[in-house]
Amino acid sequence: LNDITDASQMGAMIGISVNTGTSNALLLKGLVRVSGVALSSGQPVYFVNGGISKTAPSTTGQYVRIAGYIVDNPITGTLIYFNPSPDFILLS
Repeated sequence: LNDITDASQMGAMIGISVNTGTSNALLLKGLVRVSGVALSSGQPVYFVNGGISKTAPSTTGQYVRIAGYIVDNPITGTLIYFNPSPDFILLS
């Protein structure tokens, strides 16, 4: 997802690339550990251009779509339940 102003991208199936140690895979739904997103358990994370963020988009013309929820925030990276919402909302 590289353009949160494009309805066709926001409405498509979205996965997250994960490294399994021997190869790369595409996770469509499940637990994944990421860095740079620190929040309390239960908080949502959102799609932004090129990744995910703890801050929802807020500019007119952008779409807001939840990527998942924080499960745990240990020292080695935040554990997220990646479960993209089918809903995306255009900010006006």
